[in-house]
Amino acid sequence: MIRSFLTRLPFLFLGGFLLSAASIPYTGKLSEGGVNFHGTARFAFQIIDGNQTVLWSHDDEQNSTIPLQVANGRYSVNLGGQGMTPLSQELFLLKRRLFLRIAVNLKDGQGLRLLSPDQPIGSVPHALTADLALFAQKAGIANAVANGSVTPKMLDSRILQKLDANLTIPPGSITTNQLNEQILKYLR
Repeated sequence: MIRSFLTRLPFLFLGGFLLSAASIPYTGKLSEGGVNFHGTARFAFQIIDGNQTVLWSHDDEQNSTIPLQVANGRYSVNLGGQGMTPLSQELFLLKRRLFLRIAVNLKDGQGLRLLSPDQPIGSVPHALTADLALFAQKAGIANAVANGSVTPKMLDSRILQKLDANLTIPPGSITTNQLNEQILKYLR
Protein backbone atom coordinates (compact mmCIF):
# COMPACT_ATOMS: atom_id res chain seq x y z
CA MET A 1 0.00 0.00 0.00
CA ILE A 2 1.34 3.42 -0.92
CA ARG A 3 0.63 6.24 1.46
CA SER A 4 1.22 9.92 1.42
CA PHE A 5 1.71 11.53 4.81
CA LEU A 6 1.52 15.26 5.24
CA THR A 7 3.89 17.35 7.23
CA ARG A 8 2.28 19.46 9.95
CA LEU A 9 2.16 22.51 7.65
CA PRO A 10 1.19 20.96 4.32
CA PHE A 11 0.14 24.16 2.60
CA LEU A 12 2.47 27.12 2.91
CA PHE A 13 2.73 30.20 0.81
CA LEU A 14 5.69 32.34 -0.10
CA GLY A 15 5.33 35.87 -1.37
CA GLY A 16 2.13 37.47 -2.61
CA PHE A 17 -0.76 35.66 -4.20
CA LEU A 18 -1.21 37.14 -7.69
CA LEU A 19 -4.61 38.36 -8.74
CA SER A 20 -5.01 35.98 -11.64
CA ALA A 21 -3.22 32.90 -10.36
CA ALA A 22 -0.57 31.63 -8.01
CA SER A 23 1.15 28.54 -6.78
CA ILE A 24 1.04 26.95 -3.36
CA PRO A 25 4.03 25.02 -2.06
CA TYR A 26 3.08 21.54 -0.89
CA THR A 27 5.24 18.99 0.94
CA GLY A 28 4.36 15.36 1.36
CA LYS A 29 5.84 12.05 2.39
CA LEU A 30 5.68 8.92 0.27
CA SER A 31 6.21 5.41 1.60
CA GLU A 32 5.44 1.93 0.38
CA GLY A 33 5.02 -0.91 2.82
CA GLY A 34 6.35 1.29 5.62
CA VAL A 35 9.57 2.02 3.69
CA ASN A 36 10.27 5.58 2.53
CA PHE A 37 10.46 5.83 -1.25
CA HIS A 38 13.68 7.24 -2.72
CA GLY A 39 14.11 8.24 -6.37
CA THR A 40 12.14 9.91 -9.12
CA ALA A 41 8.39 9.31 -9.26
CA ARG A 42 5.77 10.71 -11.60
CA PHE A 43 2.90 12.55 -9.89
CA ALA A 44 -0.54 13.84 -10.87
CA PHE A 45 -2.30 16.46 -8.72
CA GLN A 46 -5.95 17.48 -8.62
CA ILE A 47 -8.08 19.65 -6.35
CA ILE A 48 -11.54 18.22 -5.80
CA ASP A 49 -14.60 19.24 -3.81
CA GLY A 50 -16.60 17.15 -1.37
CA ASN A 51 -18.63 15.70 -4.28
CA GLN A 52 -15.45 14.34 -5.94
CA THR A 53 -15.74 16.94 -8.71
CA VAL A 54 -12.35 17.85 -10.14
CA LEU A 55 -12.00 21.65 -9.94
CA TRP A 56 -8.31 21.89 -10.86
CA SER A 57 -5.80 19.53 -12.40
CA HIS A 58 -2.08 20.11 -12.77
CA ASP A 59 -2.49 19.63 -16.54
CA ASP A 60 -5.36 19.62 -19.02
CA GLU A 61 -4.18 16.32 -20.52
CA GLN A 62 -5.73 13.24 -18.94
CA ASN A 63 -3.17 10.87 -17.34
CA SER A 64 -0.48 13.53 -17.55
CA THR A 65 2.19 13.35 -14.84
CA ILE A 66 5.13 15.43 -13.68
CA PRO A 67 8.41 14.01 -12.44
CA LEU A 68 9.44 14.83 -8.88
CA GLN A 69 12.49 13.79 -6.95
CA VAL A 70 11.65 11.99 -3.71
CA ALA A 71 14.39 11.88 -1.08
CA ASN A 72 13.90 9.58 1.90
CA GLY A 73 10.17 9.66 1.29
CA ARG A 74 9.91 13.46 1.14
CA TYR A 75 8.91 15.50 -1.86
CA SER A 76 7.80 19.05 -2.45
CA VAL A 77 6.03 20.75 -5.30
CA ASN A 78 4.55 24.14 -6.13
CA LEU A 79 0.93 23.38 -6.99
CA GLY A 80 0.00 25.66 -9.88
CA GLY A 81 3.69 26.31 -10.64
CA GLN A 82 6.46 24.27 -12.22
CA GLY A 83 4.74 24.24 -15.62
CA MET A 84 1.35 23.25 -14.17
CA THR A 85 -2.02 24.80 -14.89
CA PRO A 86 -2.10 27.94 -12.68
CA LEU A 87 -4.31 27.97 -9.59
CA SER A 88 -7.09 30.54 -9.66
CA GLN A 89 -7.85 32.57 -6.53
CA GLU A 90 -11.53 32.11 -7.23
CA LEU A 91 -11.13 28.40 -6.57
CA PHE A 92 -10.41 29.07 -2.89
CA LEU A 93 -12.81 32.01 -2.73
CA LEU A 94 -15.84 30.12 -4.03
CA LYS A 95 -15.30 26.68 -2.52
CA ARG A 96 -14.76 26.15 1.20
CA ARG A 97 -14.32 22.36 1.40
CA LEU A 98 -11.55 21.21 -0.92
CA PHE A 99 -9.21 18.23 -1.07
CA LEU A 100 -5.90 17.51 -2.78
CA ARG A 101 -5.94 14.25 -4.73
CA ILE A 102 -2.54 12.80 -5.56
CA ALA A 103 -1.71 9.94 -7.89
CA VAL A 104 1.79 8.54 -8.35
CA ASN A 105 3.64 6.25 -10.72
CA LEU A 106 6.69 4.73 -9.04
CA LYS A 107 7.87 3.30 -12.38
CA ASP A 108 7.50 -0.21 -10.99
CA GLY A 109 5.15 -1.49 -13.70
CA GLN A 110 1.96 -0.87 -11.69
CA GLY A 111 1.15 2.42 -13.40
CA LEU A 112 -0.50 5.49 -11.94
CA ARG A 113 -2.32 4.86 -8.64
CA LEU A 114 -4.13 7.09 -6.19
CA LEU A 115 -2.58 7.87 -2.83
CA SER A 116 -5.05 7.65 -0.02
CA PRO A 117 -6.75 9.38 1.53
CA ASP A 118 -7.40 12.63 -0.36
CA GLN A 119 -5.88 15.40 1.72
CA PRO A 120 -8.18 18.14 3.08
CA ILE A 121 -7.00 21.59 2.13
CA GLY A 122 -6.66 23.70 5.25
CA SER A 123 -7.27 27.34 5.85
CA VAL A 124 -4.00 28.77 4.49
CA PRO A 125 -4.92 28.68 0.77
CA HIS A 126 -8.38 30.02 1.66
CA ALA A 127 -6.73 32.84 3.61
CA LEU A 128 -4.90 33.83 0.44
CA THR A 129 -8.21 34.98 -0.99
CA ALA A 130 -8.10 37.76 1.57
CA ASP A 131 -5.87 39.48 -0.99
CA LEU A 132 -8.89 39.58 -3.30
CA ALA A 133 -10.96 41.27 -0.61
CA LEU A 134 -8.20 43.81 0.03
CA PHE A 135 -7.90 44.52 -3.69
CA ALA A 136 -11.68 44.90 -3.96
CA GLN A 137 -11.69 47.33 -1.07
CA LYS A 138 -8.85 49.40 -2.54
CA ALA A 139 -10.55 49.43 -5.93
CA GLY A 140 -13.82 50.55 -4.41
CA ILE A 141 -15.58 47.37 -5.42
CA ALA A 142 -16.81 46.97 -1.87
CA ASN A 143 -18.87 50.15 -2.46
CA ALA A 144 -20.02 48.85 -5.88
CA VAL A 145 -18.60 51.85 -7.75
CA ALA A 146 -15.29 53.53 -6.97
CA ASN A 147 -15.41 57.25 -6.26
CA GLY A 148 -14.95 59.29 -9.43
CA SER A 149 -15.09 56.25 -11.69
CA VAL A 150 -18.32 57.06 -13.56
CA THR A 151 -17.70 59.45 -16.46
CA PRO A 152 -20.26 61.18 -18.72
CA LYS A 153 -19.22 58.98 -21.64
CA MET A 154 -20.22 55.94 -19.61
CA LEU A 155 -23.79 57.17 -19.06
CA ASP A 156 -26.62 56.36 -21.44
CA SER A 157 -28.14 59.37 -23.20
CA ARG A 158 -31.44 58.76 -21.38
CA ILE A 159 -29.67 59.12 -18.02
CA LEU A 160 -28.03 62.34 -19.21
CA GLN A 161 -31.46 63.64 -20.22
CA LYS A 162 -32.81 62.83 -16.75
CA LEU A 163 -29.86 64.60 -15.18
CA ASP A 164 -30.61 67.59 -17.38
CA ALA A 165 -34.21 67.55 -16.19
CA ASN A 166 -32.94 67.53 -12.56
CA LEU A 167 -34.78 64.31 -11.79
CA THR A 168 -33.80 62.76 -8.52
CA ILE A 169 -31.95 59.44 -8.36
CA PRO A 170 -33.62 56.79 -6.19
CA PRO A 171 -32.03 55.96 -2.82
CA GLY A 172 -29.32 53.30 -2.98
CA SER A 173 -28.30 54.31 -6.49
CA ILE A 174 -25.10 56.01 -7.53
CA THR A 175 -24.19 58.80 -5.11
CA THR A 176 -22.58 62.10 -6.04
CA ASN A 177 -19.29 61.14 -4.40
CA GLN A 178 -19.06 58.27 -6.93
CA LEU A 179 -19.33 60.61 -9.91
CA ASN A 180 -16.22 62.06 -11.44
CA GLU A 181 -15.59 65.79 -11.58
CA GLN A 182 -16.82 66.15 -15.19
CA ILE A 183 -20.28 64.88 -14.29
CA LEU A 184 -20.43 67.00 -11.15
CA LYS A 185 -19.63 70.08 -13.25
CA TYR A 186 -22.31 68.99 -15.70
CA LEU A 187 -24.85 68.87 -12.86
CA ARG A 188 -24.00 72.35 -11.52
